[in-house]
Amino acid sequence: MRILITGAGGYIGSALTHYLTMLGHAITAMTTEKKGYAHIHPRATTSTITLDNREQLIDWVNATQPEAVIHAAAYNDRIESMHDTTKYSRNITSTINLLDAILHTKCEIFIYLSTITVHGSYGGTINEESPVAPACYYAQTKYIGELISTWYGKQHDITVSIARLTNIIGDLNGYVHTSPQNLIHKIIHEYRRGNTTFTLRTGYKTPDGTIRRDYLDIHDACIVINQMLHSKGGVYTIGSGKSHSVKQILTYVQKHLGRLTIRKVKHEPCAWIPPTRTIDIRKARKELYFNPRVTIEESIQQMIKGGRGA
Repeated sequence: MRILITGAGGYIGSALTHYLTMLGHAITAMTTEKKGYAHIHPRATTSTITLDNREQLIDWVNATQPEAVIHAAAYNDRIESMHDTTKYSRNITSTINLLDAILHTKCEIFIYLSTITVHGSYGGTINEESPVAPACYYAQTKYIGELISTWYGKQHDITVSIARLTNIIGDLNGYVHTSPQNLIHKIIHEYRRGNTTFTLRTGYKTPDGTIRRDYLDIHDACIVINQMLHSKGGVYTIGSGKSHSVKQILTYVQKHLGRLTIRKVKHEPCAWIPPTRTIDIRKARKELYFNPRVTIEESIQQMIKGGRGA
């Protein structure tokens, strides 16, 4: 299948280009991230066309004639988004430009990579029917992108799948993400820079007092996104179906990386930050035959052994 992937120089996008190329698909990788070039599979065709240049994008996509599009490109810093709404509004306009472009092709499949943060401060177990209440502008742009993609799909007979992804971790192709928002990658990145002291915030209403989140290995993420290429479309909450606390994560990292100095700090948690969040993946299990295989400890171990960093 001819597949166009946007954001292919990023962490998830580059892993997808690698995984789908190895499955035999013909991948066109769109990226403006020069640092990500080294992580794109060499058999993929790479393009630096931007999503902002609408007319150029339409001509180029028409010439490429993809059968499926996976839209992974987005600005994704939650804090920055609250201070630069103009920049983050491009998440919306770039999605519209891309959808307009594929109308000039025979593309029938569109996969939009969204985020579980569209559910805002809602905690506990999250599924596709959980309330949507974005707490930052980044999440708001992603939810608007979901609505736009779904509308285009209905109007133009395109099968649209929405993947609301949880925290993605792991090392599939040597690219370990170092975004400050990704706890596990940041811990490993900082450790390799010589920082072995970490602050453990307690005070949350959880068994060990630390925040709990659902983490999914990048390989499992690629598997389920590949399954969406063959699905009937729809919205899916995607995670491992299990949550782990920050204390547990530090224990795993320490086991495989080395001794860490942990400073416990008790604080008053923000009301809009849920102490626990676990992803309900029953719909993905049923419709996409999704069965996460890599445990969080195995994922951390692979990152430590193989990751070169971003």
